[in-house]
Amino acid sequence: MKKVISIGIIFCVFLVACNSIKEIDTRWARGINACEKLEGKTVVYTIFVDSKTSLFWTGFDIKSTKDSLQKVFDWTIKQAAENGKTIEIIPEYYSAGNQYSVKKKLPYPKVSDAFKKEEAKDQSKFNKWAESIVKKVEKSVKLNPGQKLPAKPRLKGFAKLEAKLKRKHAADNVAIFFMLNNYYLIDANAVFNSMTDEQVEFAINSGKNSSRLASQFLTLFGAQPLTSGKNSQYKIKNVELAKVDFPNDIMVSPEQDLNQLNIGQFTAFMLGWQEKFEPQYVDFFKVKLKKKKDENE
Repeated sequence: MKKVISIGIIFCVFLVACNSIKEIDTRWARGINACEKLEGKTVVYTIFVDSKTSLFWTGFDIKSTKDSLQKVFDWTIKQAAENGKTIEIIPEYYSAGNQYSVKKKLPYPKVSDAFKKEEAKDQSKFNKWAESIVKKVEKSVKLNPGQKLPAKPRLKGFAKLEAKLKRKHAADNVAIFFMLNNYYLIDANAVFNSMTDEQVEFAINSGKNSSRLASQFLTLFGAQPLTSGKNSQYKIKNVELAKVDFPNDIMVSPEQDLNQLNIGQFTAFMLGWQEKFEPQYVDFFKVKLKKKKDENE
């Protein structure tokens, strides 16, 4: 069985959940799982979650977050066109009657708490948390008349939700977002399971900043964060070159205004939009956790 590695964006931090691995090659994230290559038709299924430690979702909060997500989708489609790709992004949001959010207590007071010790067992609790939500919400996804899933294999949870959405929309990919209403609070944004094909990847977002949402969305498809600094808990060889050659790449500068950012050559390769990359960027693939003495670098 492959080791499960979570890629997370936590205050612009990229984390490897399996701390027994000294170095990973991030090319493994390309072309696997429910988010394969960012091409064709992609359904983005978003679930608004009310937890005891986050604010409850109001109608205004949900609408403004949808607006931020739509900005991300429009920007991504434009970037794809500039890279010679035609993509379609279909947003779908959980709803059941007049209910537009689900209640589920987080396994920790904050999402970021799961990453403090860099223990995979801590972060795996969010897999169970997400799975329990999906088992409930997938029932709300109705197939179109005449559509049905095969009787075998019998699917449940994430696998069933993914299969339903792909069948309903004739989609190539399914991206799943869990949204927490932490716009006025400090917490984490994280992507889980983007380095494995044995558990469906998903994102947990704690705000509505469109640049960070875009960075998260692309990470689901294999894009690699190329940030560094004292808040970063990983090291990338020669990462300063990314800042020089791709200063406006979304994965290099996710804190900037989305309208000023783009998808550079390296990120386009990670997304499957290009089949080759320049050899001077090969070190970007090599990611390892910082040691304590490196934390101020």
